[in-house]
Amino acid sequence: MILAKRATAVVAAILLLGGCATISHGTTQSLDVRSQPAGAEVSTSLGTACITPCTLRLKRKTGFVATIRKPGYQPLEVAVSSIDTERPGAAARSALTTGLVGYLVDRGNGALRELKPNPIDVTLTPEPRR
Repeated sequence: MILAKRATAVVAAILLLGGCATISHGTTQSLDVRSQPAGAEVSTSLGTACITPCTLRLKRKTGFVATIRKPGYQPLEVAVSSIDTERPGAAARSALTTGLVGYLVDRGNGALRELKPNPIDVTLTPEPRR
């Protein structure tokens, strides 16, 4: 009976701790976008948009392209990649604290990834005069 209670407690702990990086790091990330001059429209291939300077809250799991436009200036495209986190030991901590299940959850939901570059800081080029 005691063995069954301990096994149940271990399974419950694994389920409750699953996704430790998800809790501490999250599946979304703030991405700051700044432009010179300010007031440029930012639209992403994910369907989000804002006017610079601005902050977008995006899922870490997927890369995308940000297009920055302002009348009188040439548009710019910036590729943002979703890369494995550079935080030392993040994957190992996830695996050790939550076991294989937690590690796989964090790997699958993007909690062990980050968006780069961040911030996006661009200088727009005026369109040529005609």
